[in-house]
Amino acid sequence: LNYALAPVDARDALTPPGPDSPPEDVDRFLRNVRGYHALNLAIHLLAGLALFGVVRRSLLAPSLRLRFGTSSTLLAFLIAVAWLLHPVNTESVTYVVQRVESLMGLFYLATLYCAIRAAEAGPRARWWVGGAVVACALGMGSKETMVTAPGMVVLWDLLIGRADSGSAGDILRRRWLLYAGLAVTWAILGILSAASPRSQSAGFGLGDWTWWSYLRTQAGVVAHYLRLALVPTPLVFDYEWPRAGSLGEVAPHALLLVSLIIGAGAAAWRRHPLGFAGAWFFLILAPTSSILPIPTEVAAEHRMYLPIAAVAALVILGLHGTARRVLAGRDGKAGAAHPIAWSLVLVVGVAIAATFGVMTHARNAVYHSNEALMRDTVEKRPQNIRARVALGADLLAARRFAEAEAELGVAVRLEGSDKARAQAHMHLGSSLCAQGRVAEGVAHLNQALALDSTLAEAHALLGEAYASQGQLAAAATHFKQAVVG
Repeated sequence: LNYALAPVDARDALTPPGPDSPPEDVDRFLRNVRGYHALNLAIHLLAGLALFGVVRRSLLAPSLRLRFGTSSTLLAFLIAVAWLLHPVNTESVTYVVQRVESLMGLFYLATLYCAIRAAEAGPRARWWVGGAVVACALGMGSKETMVTAPGMVVLWDLLIGRADSGSAGDILRRRWLLYAGLAVTWAILGILSAASPRSQSAGFGLGDWTWWSYLRTQAGVVAHYLRLALVPTPLVFDYEWPRAGSLGEVAPHALLLVSLIIGAGAAAWRRHPLGFAGAWFFLILAPTSSILPIPTEVAAEHRMYLPIAAVAALVILGLHGTARRVLAGRDGKAGAAHPIAWSLVLVVGVAIAATFGVMTHARNAVYHSNEALMRDTVEKRPQNIRARVALGADLLAARRFAEAEAELGVAVRLEGSDKARAQAHMHLGSSLCAQGRVAEGVAHLNQALALDSTLAEAHALLGEAYASQGQLAAAATHFKQAVVG
């Protein structure tokens, strides 16, 4: 859709122009990419609207109506705005390719909203069932994390939407048509996953990762996610999170998470609404943050796109509940309707949203260019070889050879995969050759090929280096290797 709606003369301008590009190329790229960013923002806003609807109707459900019903609209608004402006969500909205996350999030929330509406008696209930199934099917086509959505609908029915007199069996029997429709959509995910396996980025045995090493590493990662949900700084584009060598390294994090999971499970067993918030956080993270290794992206902020909603809801509702109890105990009035309680919740909620808004605005500035994004990453994760190499490559493309050499000189001494180290040596060799230090550059280019013999670009650079020295036979050999690929 973005491609079709883009200006005809600009729709193929998909690569950011270099620093020496003519103004017309820069203009074409900006006119093209503007549409992609606009649609990403629209998806995020629609997801926020869906979240507002889900929270408001949840607060009006039988299990929560007495405590939050009179303030449901205000509380839902504050929760949705805090989520919309949360800085951690920048990666899912501003980084265009992460539309996969925000689009899945929109369909996930739409599935739950339609399912909630379908629970209301009336002639349109079947239409809402159909809407839930369609939204769930679209979500399954967006990202694998959607696999948990049907189960989340069931949990909402059991923990929030239940009538006090309704047993679990009664609830499940009444909603069997909806559950069956949602379950069918799992077939879409299964077919797509089988047709496009991610054998190079996800799965067992990649980079010596096992389910256990990934799980214990994720203890630290998820604890970090939880902290960022509450205190969103510092934010990092590419963590390159190190593997936890033992359980002892992450014992405090693991203890915290196990305690939270047990608490959420106990609440769910007792059919308390808190169990739903815990399930929302942990089950949505489970496909990417449990036992299936994703070695290329052990930690990523975009995975918190939906789980943050649970944290935002608990903070705002906890504030409201505290104010209600304190004020009710002070003067005997109904705390939920007390004007001071309303004012307090509103002021603090707006302050949170304003703070998040300022932080998100600043975070978006970092995404203005690849160099700025990589430099920010290197400053926060100086041992990240991938970020160092990417920054060095950007400086190299900008013909800032001495700066590129400084970054890449650090990169070749860092730990990392053979492919990452090969990239570091290749770009360092290129920067040295560009500065006339051909012999040094050739040594690094050969080291790059020793680490990764498939680097056609390294062969091409060696061909240029040897040709510049008049060694035409050696140059021809490497140029042939570059052509063969």
